[in-house]
Amino acid sequence: MNVTLRNAVSSDAYALWLWANDPAVRIASGDRGLIQWGEHLDWIAGRLASRDVMMLIGVIALERPIGTIRFETEDRWATARVSYLVAPEARGDGLGRQLLERGMEALVEVHPAARADALVTPANGASCHLFRSLGWTEEHSAAGLVRFLDPGRRGQ
Repeated sequence: MNVTLRNAVSSDAYALWLWANDPAVRIASGDRGLIQWGEHLDWIAGRLASRDVMMLIGVIALERPIGTIRFETEDRWATARVSYLVAPEARGDGLGRQLLERGMEALVEVHPAARADALVTPANGASCHLFRSLGWTEEHSAAGLVRFLDPGRRGQ
């Protein structure tokens, strides 16, 4: 299965909400509570309208959505925080790796100078393993999270 990306649109809101409220995702994101629908709609609208956010949907054959990857910046795309998730029904097929790789390609295409990082809870073993396997540099934060820096940021 080959993952391709497309820009997220407002009609993706429901799938994104279901994915974000999946129990495994809630645990991986620090065991925060369920996201309310109205709160999610406001969040999606803000992200889709922002020039500081790239939100993409990973799809496979026949445009079947399998996950999302998002980049957010606070410094005009010098750096970007990456966040991704694989839909529950698509887990276990190695699609997270493709989603992250294609997402990084898209980031570099649109913002060539941007360097990405990710904050991951140590309990999220799958993401920690993925970032390590792709050669991302690992740091531990004071907040108990693991910060991964894309391979282009080594020594920065």
